[in-house]
Amino acid sequence: MPKIFLEYDENIPILRFSECQNCRMAYGKHAKGLPLRGCCWYDAEFDLFDIKNILDRSKNMFFHLTAKYPFELSNDKNNWFVRFPAVCYNEENDRKNKVCSFFETTKGCLLPVYARPFVCRITLCPQARLAFSPDDYQKVRLFVAKAYRHCLLMLDWLKKELNIYETNFKNLGEVVETLQKLPPLPVFNGRINIPIP
Repeated sequence: MPKIFLEYDENIPILRFSECQNCRMAYGKHAKGLPLRGCCWYDAEFDLFDIKNILDRSKNMFFHLTAKYPFELSNDKNNWFVRFPAVCYNEENDRKNKVCSFFETTKGCLLPVYARPFVCRITLCPQARLAFSPDDYQKVRLFVAKAYRHCLLMLDWLKKELNIYETNFKNLGEVVETLQKLPPLPVFNGRINIPIP
């Protein structure tokens, strides 16, 4: 029977759905020879909120990621993030041929929960909606909405503190150094009231 779990790691929440390994959604389809990676096919993007959460818990973890995996910086007027491109298994650069660089066959995501991007921890796909009663699914959606609101508030605060719209950060080191000077982010302590079968 499908189950949904809410867990916390280092005060960072993650929603887990027991049917992810049996993904039947269109984006779960993959080319022959690729691992069963469900929706873990896209580039992993860490915005300021994600980076600050990692730095608050382990500077070494963030430096390990940027030293071990290729990454790109994206800085536009509205956002600033680090992107780790997905691994493409052949010349056709579409989602059926890609796997997130942090995904490993039979193990899933190699990152500890606190180091995963917000979207990877909190998104719940339409397949999950079919597995639960409308009332229970609404409880999940309410939790996701509250978590997302918390993320946006923290992201806005970080952008203001870093003066992201005025300052032209030229490299990742400058951003990390500035983020480390800020106090730790307040944690989100939402709960879901769904009896686990």
